[in-house]
Amino acid sequence: MDQIVLKIARLAVCLTAAVSLTACMTTAMNKMTPEGKAFYEKAKVHPTSFMISKDQGADVWGRAQSFISEHSSVKLQTTTDYVIETYNPQYGYGYKVTKAPSGQEFKITVNCLSGDFLNHLRAEDNAHILAHYLKTGELPPDGVVNMSVMP
Repeated sequence: MDQIVLKIARLAVCLTAAVSLTACMTTAMNKMTPEGKAFYEKAKVHPTSFMISKDQGADVWGRAQSFISEHSSVKLQTTTDYVIETYNPQYGYGYKVTKAPSGQEFKITVNCLSGDFLNHLRAEDNAHILAHYLKTGELPPDGVVNMSVMP
């Protein structure tokens, strides 16, 4: 009987956290401009792993470094020809981008890490936003990239 009560209590905590996160995400969306919302809707469906031609490699890698330097909550830890990675965040967001050679192309993989469980979905959004920017060169409007913890 005690295990059932414990499971119900855990479920209640998870549901409360999910509802709170949804409310905060909705609040953040409501603060965006129409241009920001349109960009966000387009970027959030962009895959976080994608292929680029080798001749695009230098431009994409430069975009990755500048975006992460500007939008990460933590400093860069590693910057090589194939990996850009921040320190793990205790708060806010950190990033890891890899570039793997594959014939005449590179496979780009983007990850965004949150230092807080409740910001996990926002970190996923940031990864999609960065991936979209790397592939298209289209900068996100102000207020679209989440840099801090819950509003």
